[in-house]
Amino acid sequence: MDSNELIFTKLENKRLRYNLLADILLILGGILMFRQPPMSLLFQLLGAGLIIIGTVFTFLSFRVRTSKQYHDLSLLVKNEPSSFKEVVNLFGAKLTALALFVGIGLIALAICFFFLLSRSWIKALLFFLTFETVIDLKDFMNNITKLKDESKI
Repeated sequence: MDSNELIFTKLENKRLRYNLLADILLILGGILMFRQPPMSLLFQLLGAGLIIIGTVFTFLSFRVRTSKQYHDLSLLVKNEPSSFKEVVNLFGAKLTALALFVGIGLIALAICFFFLLSRSWIKALLFFLTFETVIDLKDFMNNITKLKDESKI
């Protein structure tokens, strides 16, 4: 693994760590804040605080992902488009719009499916966020394995 790939893996690890922390805080905050029957005001305020802190970590993760260093290393290491403009240039505006429409539709369908299971929009959003957390955790573990393999070499 060359130095660019190692730096990119470390940046990816940092972004995934922020994502995981944000997801966990958002889930815990949502449970504390929206629990039925309502808990005491202290627990609801604690849940709101966890949601705010989780949102801050989400923005930190977004900031790492949109940084110039991450973008440049992403092009070198993965050779994949990392910005919306590059995707539109590569695939065209119509195909990109269609892919966005299908992706948003699938997410909405999944949330509606979770709503049918739970009969609560808040639980449905928390279910969806939990699945997103599992995906982030899998990516984080794969990234940790890359870093451990590099440290043994």
